[in-house]
Amino acid sequence: MSNVSRMASSGMFEEYPDLLTPNHLSEITGMTAHYIRKMCRNGDLPAVQVGKARWYVPKCRFIEYVMGGADEN
Repeated sequence: MSNVSRMASSGMFEEYPDLLTPNHLSEITGMTAHYIRKMCRNGDLPAVQVGKARWYVPKCRFIEYVMGGADEN
């Protein structure tokens, strides 16, 4: 079982939805939501844009990113 699978199965971030918003990520990381949106726009986070201004990061992709697997595709 991979680290990401262990983290997901252990209930880490269980209280958060499967699609994390910049506000959720701000709570988790302590970074501002504005900076999180900038990271999304720049492609630094594995995010998807819905409409003109809404950004979402799949929780499983965020966990991969935190674990250092963001560059693996």
